[in-house]
Amino acid sequence: MIYLDKRTIIVVLTEYEMRWCENVGIDRDNSVVENGQKAGLGPNPPGDPRGHIRGAQCEFACSLGLNLFWRPNVGVLGAIDVGELAEAKSTVLPNGRMVVKPKDIARHPWDMPFVLVRQIGLTHTLLGWLEAEAIGRAPIDPRYGDPAHWIEQRQLHNIYTLKRRLHHHLAIEAEEKERMGGDEHHADRARHAAVAAEGGKHRAGG
Repeated sequence: MIYLDKRTIIVVLTEYEMRWCENVGIDRDNSVVENGQKAGLGPNPPGDPRGHIRGAQCEFACSLGLNLFWRPNVGVLGAIDVGELAEAKSTVLPNGRMVVKPKDIARHPWDMPFVLVRQIGLTHTLLGWLEAEAIGRAPIDPRYGDPAHWIEQRQLHNIYTLKRRLHHHLAIEAEEKERMGGDEHHADRARHAAVAAEGGKHRAGG
């Protein structure tokens, strides 16, 4: 179920959805271990899938809240979390901050939105968002594991501004594709007409 208030979107996953995402998280952790990938200095080292499980659940909840698709990627480095349009970050703390490593900022365009999702049991709250450029301007705190930008909830934009922005972008993109498709259709018809006319000339001349 999805509940809306003035600044946040609340998504309540079902037990089935939670288990499905849990399997994704376990597979992601197994992929990290099997491929010898560096997991950083977070609280969940390789072999402890809890961080990956929470990440998958929060990504899926974020996709539902923003009405975007979600692919449960496993072993795909650099994949964008939600709809190929937004990154999701998670917390379980009431006043939890959005933690973003500098390398995650560097690999994205300046306007990539990062969404903070708070998980409490089945309930996932989309607290707000911030663009990569703004996150990158925040100080880097090296005290808790890997050096990272720590963003307070009060610094986040209203989540509805992101939802409107993303779907406005998708609508413009769809219109552009439709226009280009229409232009190609007219061009094809013109080419066919020209070929037919040329054929008619040859037949008449023959």
